[in-house]
Amino acid sequence: MPARVKIGIAGPHSTGKTTTVEWVAERLQAAGWRTERVGDVAHLCPLPVLHRHTAQSTLWIVSTTVANEIAAARDSDVVLVDRAVFDAIAYYNAALAHRREAPDAAAAAHQALMGLVSVWSESYDWTFRTRIDPALPILDDGVRDTDPHFRSGVATALDHAVTRFRPDTVELPYAPSDSAELITELVLRRLKGDP
Repeated sequence: MPARVKIGIAGPHSTGKTTTVEWVAERLQAAGWRTERVGDVAHLCPLPVLHRHTAQSTLWIVSTTVANEIAAARDSDVVLVDRAVFDAIAYYNAALAHRREAPDAAAAAHQALMGLVSVWSESYDWTFRTRIDPALPILDDGVRDTDPHFRSGVATALDHAVTRFRPDTVELPYAPSDSAELITELVLRRLKGDP
């Protein structure tokens, strides 16, 4: 039986997405709900990512995320996605802006990417986005891009992606604990049949 609820979270790096997803999963599992997490796959991509994102690398990330979501939904009540598919579009567009390039809208990879993200973005029951907390630095873990201008560009590109693909996306508070509480409450109400 497929998952009853699927949540997508998007946002620039170092804004609490993974922590929020982990805390929501812990709370739902403690309440007895079978919960699966779909994590960020960009670090596994064999193609350029972050400020070097291309249409091909973004399509790889999106299609891998979709496949992981399908697998996670098979035997769970809830699927929590750390980086909803439109998040990859934000990184792609931020990378293009960073390099001062325009997308090749006629290229097959670009067309496939936009079509897949448009359709798949509708599969989430709710989508949420994190924001950059100006009081917190970018975590330098050797994977994330530490350029604050690029991260700000991702936030701006995410504004556009949300408007295009999921305008009903809910903006989360800065604190992951507050975000986890909000999401958990919504999911539990849905699972229990409350409106």
